[in-house]
Amino acid sequence: MSVAMVSPMLRSTASPRSAPQRQGAWCTEQALLREGIPRDPLQRLVSRLAVQTSSLCGSVGESHAQAVGGALVLTFATAATGLAGRRHAQRGLCLRQRRRVRQAATRRGGKALWDELGEDDSEMDKLFSKKAPAQASSKVSKPPGSKNDNFKQGADISQAKMFAATRVFAVAPWNEDVKAKPIFAVSDSTGNVAQKLSKSAFRQFGASEVCDAQVVQDLRTEQAVREVVSKASKLAPPGALAIEKSGAMIVYTLASRELGVVMEEECQKKGVPCLNALEPVLAVMEKSFGMKRSLEFITGEDLLAAFEEEGSTVFAVSDSSGGSTFEMVCAALKQFPRNGVDAVTLCPEVASLEAINHIVQEALLLESLIVFTFASPGMSRFMRQQCERAKVPYADVFQPVLIAFERYLDYPPVGVPGGHDLTSSDQEDRWQKRRIPM
Repeated sequence: MSVAMVSPMLRSTASPRSAPQRQGAWCTEQALLREGIPRDPLQRLVSRLAVQTSSLCGSVGESHAQAVGGALVLTFATAATGLAGRRHAQRGLCLRQRRRVRQAATRRGGKALWDELGEDDSEMDKLFSKKAPAQASSKVSKPPGSKNDNFKQGADISQAKMFAATRVFAVAPWNEDVKAKPIFAVSDSTGNVAQKLSKSAFRQFGASEVCDAQVVQDLRTEQAVREVVSKASKLAPPGALAIEKSGAMIVYTLASRELGVVMEEECQKKGVPCLNALEPVLAVMEKSFGMKRSLEFITGEDLLAAFEEEGSTVFAVSDSSGGSTFEMVCAALKQFPRNGVDAVTLCPEVASLEAINHIVQEALLLESLIVFTFASPGMSRFMRQQCERAKVPYADVFQPVLIAFERYLDYPPVGVPGGHDLTSSDQEDRWQKRRIPM
C-alpha cells in the first residue's frame, strides 16, 4: 500500500463530522470492539496493513509480512506527521492573520478617535513635551495664551475636547482653606486692572485680604520681561516640594503682542505659570473695529476726545459690581484711538439667563461687542452660546483666569458672584418668618 492510498484514510478520520456521522462512528466502534478489532485507528491500520501484506506475500513467512507492514506503517506515520505539521502551520498562519486584522482595526479606531479630536502625534508631542520652545521670530502670527483658545469666539469643538481631557480639577479637604501663593500683577501701564482682576479671581478661592498680589507696572521692554520672570521663578510657594517649585504666578495685561510672546516663552523656560488676561479683549476689539491695536499709551483726555466721534458702545457685563470689567474694557479701548466708541454700557449683577439673552439681543441691534466676567461656568457658557448663535463678538475674561488659578492654587473655586466676600450685614433684612399652615 502506497502513501497515496493512505492519505484518503487520514483525511476521512481528520475531517469534522456532523451529529449523524458521529453517531454512526460510535456504532462502528462498538461493533469493532465486539469482534476484537483494536479501537485505536492507528492500531487498526497496522493490523490491516499486516493482513494485506501477508496476503500479498503468501509465500513469505509471517515475520517478514509483519516487518513489511511495520515499514509501511512507518511510512504512513511519517506522511501523517508531515501533514499534521502543515495543518499546524496553516492554523498558526490563520491565527496570525486574524490577529493582524484585529490590530489593524484597533489602529483604525484609534486614528478615527484622534481625527475626531482634531489632534495628531505632532500636536500631542507639543502638548506633553517638556523642551523649551524655539525663539520667537520677528513676525508674530499667533497671539499667546493658545491653551485657552476654546473660550474665544468660533473655538473648535476638538480643541475644547482636548482642553477638557487635560484640565485639572482641584480637590481639597472640607476643613482646609486655600493657601495664599504669590501672584505678580504685571502691566505696561499702572497695573491696576491686573491687580483688581487677580484679587477678584482670588475671592473665588478665599478671602481677598490674604491675596498676595504684587504689582509690577510700566513693563515695556523684553529685558524688563525677563527680569520679572526671573524674579517670579525664585518665589516658589512656601513648603513646596522640589518637584512643585514652579514660582509665583504672573497675571499680565500687555498690549504688545510681541512682549506677550516673550513673556510666555520666558515663563515656559523657567516653569512659571502665566496668563495674559487682556489679550482676549484686545483680540475681539481688533476683529470688531477692523483695526490693529496701537502701542501708543494715550491719556484719559485723548481717550475722551476719541470717544466723541460717533456714538457706539461696548457692553461690560458682570455678575457682581462690574468694576473690574469696566476698567478692563477702558484699558483695552486705549489701544484703539478713533474707534467710534463714546461710552461703555455697564451691566452689573446679571443673575439670570433671561438677562443674558436680553443683553445679547441689544448688542446685536447696536452692532456692538460684549466683554463679560461670570464666576459661574454655566452662566459663562450660556453667554458664549447666545453670542455664537447671534454672531455677536465677545470676550470671556473671567473663566480662563479661574481655571488658571485653580491649577496654581490647587483649590476648587466656589463659582458664585462675589466669591468669599462675607462682609455683607444686611442679609437678615430679606429673611422671613412664616407661620406653619394649620
